Amino acid sequence: MELLAARTENERRQASLRAAGEVLEASRRHARETTEMLREKMEEVERLRIYKQVDDRERTIKVKSLARGVSLRAYGISYKCSRRWNNEGRKAP
Repeated sequence: MELLAARTENERRQASLRAAGEVLEASRRHARETTEMLREKMEEVERLRIYKQVDDRERTIKVKSLARGVSLRAYGISYKCSRRWNNEGRKAP
């Protein structure tokens, strides 16, 4: 009788240990996925920051040239040729 109770207790504890191990592995998997998503979003933000800097420089040149009455072609800028704009003068997707 004592042996049966000890065996039952041992099996219960092993099941509890397996369940805790599965929870730990699920938490680790979630942390890896979250870290990867965060890395991807940080890269996207950095790309957008670079695009904005380029757009800001182009805008500054355009405003200065309009104020002076200088053609943008003097600076080699054409929004149709800009990588952010398609051939129809609309923003590229």
